Amino acid sequence: SIERKNKFWSRIQQEITEAEENNTSVIVQMDGNLHIGKEIIKEDPNEQNQNGKLFSDLLKNNPSLFLVNGTDKCDGDITRLRVKGQKVERAILDFVLVSEDLKPFLQKLKIDTDRELPLCSFLKGKQKNSDHFTLWASFEIKYRKKRPERVEMYNFKSTEGLKKYK
Repeated sequence: SIERKNKFWSRIQQEITEAEENNTSVIVQMDGNLHIGKEIIKEDPNEQNQNGKLFSDLLKNNPSLFLVNGTDKCDGDITRLRVKGQKVERAILDFVLVSEDLKPFLQKLKIDTDRELPLCSFLKGKQKNSDHFTLWASFEIKYRKKRPERVEMYNFKSTEGLKKYK
């Protein structure tokens, strides 16, 4: 229902807003179950649908988020390939968003169309691959471990301290 969908997107918006208010970086990787359309991702073989409009609104309301799909940082485009009889369905359903502060550290988003690391399940001992391709985002973030603040516990020059610990 549209009410349920609005509730979902409202919750995503709430998380993004809370992260921004707390000066926290954001990474969203999702199966959006939507068609975003060629206006947003030029390689999208599908027209934008109602869910795609809701996602598009989220992007417009959050200019600090960067949609990685369809950019030069993205290796591949189709995230789901399904064969039903003679019909082949190609779609971009899975998305990665990063906050603007993470964008310089993003190396690439790989869409695993070769199924090197397939999403799969095992039923009765047999592997069944998902019709979705695995997405993995690579970041190069360097950091230094913060040293703990030193607090003086004992003052050797204090005559009162010397009396206490003699």
